[in-house]
Amino acid sequence: MGKLKSMSVFVRLNIGARSRYSLSLLYFLTAAVDFLVWIITPLFDGRVVTAPFLDDAVLGWVHLATLGWITMTIMGATFQLVPVLGGAKLYSERLGYWQYAFYLPGMILLTHGFWLHDPAWLMLGGMLLALAILLYVYNLLRTFLRIKQWNVVAVHIATALGYLLGVLAFGLLLVINRQNPELLGAGRLELLAAHAHLALVGWVSLTIFGVSYQLISMFAPAQGYSKRLSWWAYGTLNAGIIALTAGLVGGWAGLGRTGGLLLAAAALIYGAQIAEILRHHSETVKLAINIPYTLSAIFFLYGAIGLGLARLWGVRVPWSVYGLLILGGWIALTIVGQLQRILPFLTWLKRYQRPRPVKIGGRRTPTLDQTINRSWGWAGLACFNVGLFTAGTGLWLGLNALVTAGMTLYLLGALAFAANLIKLWRGA
Repeated sequence: MGKLKSMSVFVRLNIGARSRYSLSLLYFLTAAVDFLVWIITPLFDGRVVTAPFLDDAVLGWVHLATLGWITMTIMGATFQLVPVLGGAKLYSERLGYWQYAFYLPGMILLTHGFWLHDPAWLMLGGMLLALAILLYVYNLLRTFLRIKQWNVVAVHIATALGYLLGVLAFGLLLVINRQNPELLGAGRLELLAAHAHLALVGWVSLTIFGVSYQLISMFAPAQGYSKRLSWWAYGTLNAGIIALTAGLVGGWAGLGRTGGLLLAAAALIYGAQIAEILRHHSETVKLAINIPYTLSAIFFLYGAIGLGLARLWGVRVPWSVYGLLILGGWIALTIVGQLQRILPFLTWLKRYQRPRPVKIGGRRTPTLDQTINRSWGWAGLACFNVGLFTAGTGLWLGLNALVTAGMTLYLLGALAFAANLIKLWRGA
């Protein structure tokens, strides 16, 4: 009965419209391919994890993750989630496809521009990405204007859009500076650090915070929990990223350290809110596979924050380890975990939702849990965790063999994820 009750809650959300499913699926599939390419790259070009952070190979690899894997996933998810939150139709699905037509070539040109050291490719890719991002922000803002009742999740996503515009502005400024180095002068490194943290914290992490509250409570399922901590995390994270960005750009070390401490506090509050949600989950429903992925992601987030604070206080911490924990741990594990729940849900609705009730769990209509293989999900999580720890240790100690072994394990985790997607789309 618990599963049937939770499924009825899902169906009432009515997020399985065919058109938005196809639009989101386009972004999800492209992002998954980019994710695999991102993981495979270090196995063929070790520079991307061993070279200095300002090396163009590293920058290209990082942007493949942030633009190709992470941002495309967020875009696909918000096309589904934002209309659900406010009970309003997405402003324009056509704009979503036009956005994709500009975004994908822009991402490819930008990342190749880094690898080829070609400012012209960087500029062209940057302009295409700028156009795509502006279309995305416009589409979501027009959708938000239709929302009848705002909640904490909608506020998180809407605020994150503002940070995305800031990331875009900083990024274009850095691209222009490549052709006019006197523009930024010695301030390029500080602006690059601000650009990176505004992207990973303001745009990505703030979105993850808000979306996770919705998806974890929806799929646990959980009711009756307090949302007070989610608002505290929201305010603290915003204060932290503004202080950190201002400190980096302005060269104010004290303000930057204050921002770092506020971000650490926001992460702790976020973890406490997730724990609060899980304490209220239905005991009659088995916890979904996205939960252990989320908990592992939070563990790596705390590790990355510890390294980041150490750097702010002058401790020599490799940027590569710090970045790997954020990109490969905190962000990637969150996304992989949530996709192994939201994609089965959307696909289930598309295939099996009928005008009249259907028998769930019968021979022809599987339950949501039967659409993927939980064992593959757990095996993938183990490979991700061990792979990250191994690769991070190798980067810290300068042992390339450990880095290769770790990234190979990480790739196996990604292949387990891909296997679940194949099982899902072939049918349970």
